[in-house]
Amino acid sequence: MPPVRAFFLAALAACFAAPARAAILREAKGLVQLRAAGSGVWKPAGTPPRTLGPGDALRTGFNARARVEAAEGSVFTAAGNAHVLLEDEGPGKLSLAVLFGALRLESGPGRSPDLAEATPFRRE
Repeated sequence: MPPVRAFFLAALAACFAAPARAAILREAKGLVQLRAAGSGVWKPAGTPPRTLGPGDALRTGFNARARVEAAEGSVFTAAGNAHVLLEDEGPGKLSLAVLFGALRLESGPGRSPDLAEATPFRRE
């Protein structure tokens, strides 16, 4: 196969590659909604498991709960009335932007959560 043709085939395959997986929604109780990256439309989460990608957002309603497993093995549980944005920080790293609500973070097996770079909310 000529090198130019191989290059174009590789480029074409990259265009149709599956999006990077940031996390998986493992449990959804009550009103749990998802918003795809770049979209302004919230949709019901449906029946787990659901793959979440970088830039996706999750929100929970009153008395709802969502349990999400990150690709690196950490797990977070969003309580009711929470709004979380998943941001990809590179291979094996996930950043959570908690816009409101409460999260419970559980470390993956044999790991401790890296919260050294967590930025507390400051009122100015």
